[in-house]
Amino acid sequence: MKTHGTFGQRATSGGDKESLIDLICKQCDFYKDSDKELECGAFKILRGLLKKGIITPEEIIDVLRE
Repeated sequence: MKTHGTFGQRATSGGDKESLIDLICKQCDFYKDSDKELECGAFKILRGLLKKGIITPEEIIDVLRE
């Protein structure tokens, strides 16, 4: 799995979209790199929880490692 080095600092404020895609989407079996700006429900929910400080990037990484 990729490391997400400096993402933790940006995640507290919601992070930039590319960092969020690296953290959340690219781990998903359904992810396809595309020019379309589509967002699934899981991405929207996790982005909102990160913005509110309810979860951290590290917690997402831990879950994906299980």
